[in-house]
Amino acid sequence: MMQLFGDDDDDDREGSDLEDEDTYTTPLDNIDETVYFFEQLNLFSTRDAAVWQQFSASIDEAHTTAIQWLLSYRDARLQLLARRQQEKEAAIAAAAAAATATTTTQ
Repeated sequence: MMQLFGDDDDDDREGSDLEDEDTYTTPLDNIDETVYFFEQLNLFSTRDAAVWQQFSASIDEAHTTAIQWLLSYRDARLQLLARRQQEKEAAIAAAAAAATATTTTQ
């Protein structure tokens, strides 16, 4: 049978390019999807309060409860991200202090 898009042996090659994808970073890697979603939802509710009121009135109690739970999840997520940032900064500071100590003792 004729192949239109090359041979099927591409998947079998060793040292696949997919291994490099874990180390590649983009500006989007720094965006937390949960936090971003709720920032946009909050922005929507403040920009167009009348539409937000209509939306809020149209959903049932189960959905209201779900939104409240998600908001609490967002708050917990923000605390976690802040704690991770502090730990990262502390690790960087400790590494810099260790490097400085090493260079001054030599």
